[in-house]
Amino acid sequence: MYLNQKVKFEKRIEDLNNAYGEFTYEPIIEIKARKQPKEEEVVDKEGHIHKSSFEIYTKLPIKVDDLIDGRLVLFSEGYVNLSGKIVLYRGLTI
Repeated sequence: MYLNQKVKFEKRIEDLNNAYGEFTYEPIIEIKARKQPKEEEVVDKEGHIHKSSFEIYTKLPIKVDDLIDGRLVLFSEGYVNLSGKIVLYRGLTI
């Protein structure tokens, strides 16, 4: 799969929230990715159902609660090759 686009990625800093209880993120970096519109129902950590707006593929690990192009990642999974190594990550954002 071609990763011929660039997206802005903000990785959430685990266990660190600001004074208002909001997530804290590392500085924005640009990464290679493939971003395409995708509507899919996603259940968040609280059990609420949302419709995703974009599907993103990247080689950099992405996790739930990270931000891609300012959008919250609600779902993340790794794609494995035949030898069991993760070669690509897929995320859904709202």
